[in-house]
Amino acid sequence: MSLIDETNREAERLERTREALGVHRAKPVLAVLEDAFPTQGLEKMSVRDADMHMEDGGGFSFSAPKTSIQVQQVQQVQNEARSTVETALSKLADDPGVVFTEPVIAALREIREKDLPEFMRLRSRIKVINKDALLGVLDKSIRGDSKEAEDQSLADQLVAFVQDRAELFHDPDKVAYASFGTGLHREVWPLDSTGFREWLGAEFYRETRLIPKETPLKDACVALAGIAKYDGDEQDVFIRVAKTEAGYAVDCCNDTWQSVLIEPGAWRLDPAQTIRFRRTPTMRALPVPLVPGAGDVDLLWKCVNVKESERNILLAWMLDCWRSDTAFTVLEIVAEQGSGKSKGQNLIRELIDPNSVNLRARPKTIEDIYVSAVNSWLASYENLSHLTDDMQDAFCVLATGGGFAARTLYTNAEETAIPIKRPIVMNGISVLATRQDLVDRLVHIEIEPILAGERRTETELDALFESHRAAILTGLLDLFAQALAILPTIRIAELPRMADFSLLGAAVYAARGIENHTERFMEDYTHMRRESIQRTLDSSPVAAAILAYLEKHPRGIEFVNNQAALSELSQYKNDGDAWPRSGKGLADALRRLAPALRTIGIRAEVAKKRGESGYPVIIKQIPVLPVLAVLDTKFSDAKKRSRSENEVHDEGHDADVEIF
Repeated sequence: MSLIDETNREAERLERTREALGVHRAKPVLAVLEDAFPTQGLEKMSVRDADMHMEDGGGFSFSAPKTSIQVQQVQQVQNEARSTVETALSKLADDPGVVFTEPVIAALREIREKDLPEFMRLRSRIKVINKDALLGVLDKSIRGDSKEAEDQSLADQLVAFVQDRAELFHDPDKVAYASFGTGLHREVWPLDSTGFREWLGAEFYRETRLIPKETPLKDACVALAGIAKYDGDEQDVFIRVAKTEAGYAVDCCNDTWQSVLIEPGAWRLDPAQTIRFRRTPTMRALPVPLVPGAGDVDLLWKCVNVKESERNILLAWMLDCWRSDTAFTVLEIVAEQGSGKSKGQNLIRELIDPNSVNLRARPKTIEDIYVSAVNSWLASYENLSHLTDDMQDAFCVLATGGGFAARTLYTNAEETAIPIKRPIVMNGISVLATRQDLVDRLVHIEIEPILAGERRTETELDALFESHRAAILTGLLDLFAQALAILPTIRIAELPRMADFSLLGAAVYAARGIENHTERFMEDYTHMRRESIQRTLDSSPVAAAILAYLEKHPRGIEFVNNQAALSELSQYKNDGDAWPRSGKGLADALRRLAPALRTIGIRAEVAKKRGESGYPVIIKQIPVLPVLAVLDTKFSDAKKRSRSENEVHDEGHDADVEIF
């Protein structure tokens, strides 16, 4: 067999081995010849054989060396390198630094390039002989500074790449953002978001054919964040909803980053993207609305099971979700199982703030409530059976605007604060809001059971809703624009606590063509509030004891202190109910119940001024006050005219949250 035939066979064997191991880099041809034939064989090669052209099985072509001088030179260098390393290894046990000298590093580098298996064997011996000879440092020395230099160079390239193509800025909370063009639209992403990193990686690869690794990408993002915070402008960034000078904006959250601008009397799509919206991975798109005036909001009732008497107030709540500058009411949907409450809530959210998970389970902690709210606009919970006092307090803070503060992760002294305000919707079989603070913010919808002959499959309902979704959204936008135009003309003599919602609700009634719109809305809202208050009293063991006491003692009494009141009222408590364990506990319960009790003609208060035996407790019957006037829990302000929610500062939130 000739030299050429044997060489080709060896090349084919090596190619098969490389494929089996998943190795795609071919072994140097000279090494193939060295392995296939001893040096003596190469020395005996005829000029005729050496001049011939050969190819391996993978199509790699080469020419055999014309003389044995090249092979001899390679072997000489390898032998010298091995000799240098062996000499160093003989001294390594006593001197871990001997392998870091320039001659040894150069020798190891030569062996690594020409004979990787031998290099790995030598590396293993170094580790065994002296563990103080750190292999990580040795590997870096063998590579030289090329990797670090490459990473640093790549980070510099990434920073320059972004600066040439994006606008860097920060929001009032010093969160860094980048705004960049992609296709025919612009996008806004936080610099620490997955969306920004994906855009940067894709665009950088398209132009350079380089894939940025994690370290240079992280270094570049840190530098860009500093540039955005200290050199960039401060700009407002919104999620889903924004307040504009003329009205409001709603982010459609679609691939073209469209948004809708709503002004009094009109709305339109915003092609110029004048409002900066941010997005999160769980947010989903609203349908593209039809032309103004082409919608029909009443198509919603074909899909959502809501009584006709409660439909207009539900529409008012839905539109109020798009007003980010006012306090929000909390929607509570109550119905027996199988009434479609969760399905209806899901479809309602699809028209306000669609999400990959439209309905969330009960939050485990207060922090879960705020973290979820940061990543979406509408806080939506389903199938709740009970809300703790702390959670009800947190919902109050979230609906009217507040915040959560906690220690920053991986730090000792830094604090992370989350200022936030969100609309809330929740559903359950029984009443969920029992604390008076939350009841005052409540819009309560009670769904009727679905009759057997009227029940539809979920597939049918989804198809029906999807066919009407764009028209319903367009109808909501039409109604919102009309209500905003009517809103300045609405006047309510006795504003309830949720004053801004009441004004919008009356405007929605007017836009719906309801006669005596303000009076009709206030009747519906007042009735709803009165029923909610009565449910709160029914669920309170202290209220039940007070009612039982006054039934036996109609003229009432003034107890010398809260402990005396607790002792007397304990005789009227129901067995099994949670009952205050101290006079202070009773006093706290009375402060929460006082506004609700006044609506049914009962004064139950703890005096502010201390007497000889403590703080007196007054329980007596009084003339029934209108529910709209009962807005303040202060001892002497029962008849005080209420103020707008924006002017009233909440008191008494004793949950483990910090209010800003």
